[in-house]
Amino acid sequence: MVKISELISYGSENLKEVAENPRSEARILLADILSVSPSDIFLRQEESVADEKAILFKEYVELRKTHMPIAYITHKKDFYGFEFKVNEDTLIPRPETEFVVEEILSVGKGTLLDLCTGSGCIPIATAKNSEITALGVDISAGAVDVANQNADKLGMAHRVSFEICDIFEKTDFGKFDIISSNPPYITEEDMLSLQPDVLDFEPSTALNGGKDGLNFYRRIIEIAPRNLNKKGKLIFELGIGQANAVKELMEENFTDIKIIKDLAGIDRVISGRVK
Repeated sequence: MVKISELISYGSENLKEVAENPRSEARILLADILSVSPSDIFLRQEESVADEKAILFKEYVELRKTHMPIAYITHKKDFYGFEFKVNEDTLIPRPETEFVVEEILSVGKGTLLDLCTGSGCIPIATAKNSEITALGVDISAGAVDVANQNADKLGMAHRVSFEICDIFEKTDFGKFDIISSNPPYITEEDMLSLQPDVLDFEPSTALNGGKDGLNFYRRIIEIAPRNLNKKGKLIFELGIGQANAVKELMEENFTDIKIIKDLAGIDRVISGRVK
């Protein structure tokens, strides 16, 4: 038996090379193993941990030392107040993507098509907070499997469904009131300089947006009008510095275009209504 305080010290020391806050990461990993919140770890410093759980914690630390993201070690990530399952078939949900959900919810009702859906976090979080029904689409069968599990886990399988599909091959999905997407938007050049936590573990198909990072925006803007109801809304997450380029692409077929900044003041979401 070993004390929690000793394990946290072990984790903190061993994660110095890969973590900005190694002690915090050690607490998160141990909390997952003990099925408590990281804040509870503070109150249980002198408690002892069973040998098998201490061994598992050290295995987690070794995985993190390879730069594997914590979300892939614990197989979960919080998003918009809900816990989503994730694995290496899915992009890890980011807080910035919650701004996409906020913009969808501003519409209030109707039907949603979410392209490049990954873990399904956008349509599921939206459905949990509205009466919107949704279809999520992704090229990855593994991602769609995870998304279906998340819909089941969060009680949304009756209102959110998922489909395996390559949006560069399929054109018609039906008519929707809203189309949303957090598409791959990293340029080929920037892909080469990503941090190991991202480059070595997160799926490249969910990251690589082509030479200029705009391949998926162009395709979605091309097919969106035929899949939107009258005055239907298109909503994208944006990569840094992409707002003006995406706005120009949208202007031919969309009106009332607006750009929304995230908490860091970065242009993060763009939306517009089909003409």
